[in-house]
Amino acid sequence: MATYNDVSSARNIAAVDLSTTDATYTGGAIPRCVFVGGAGDVKVDACEGGTATFTMAAGTYLMVQPSKIYKTGTTATLMVALW
Repeated sequence: MATYNDVSSARNIAAVDLSTTDATYTGGAIPRCVFVGGAGDVKVDACEGGTATFTMAAGTYLMVQPSKIYKTGTTATLMVALW
């Protein structure tokens, strides 16, 4: 599993697309965190285990390395994965 412990800036970004299915990340493509542009809930699986739903304010960062972001259970919008 990819685990990032440094605090350097992100080197790659991608919009989180939940329009049709869950967003899944594997191997070296696991984000460091997720920017949440529009307030709401974000349901995730953490890369080393556990599932949780976080209630996020607009313009904040979810500081979890997600292996999965669920379509069902996520109401937040304008999310961007950073790694």
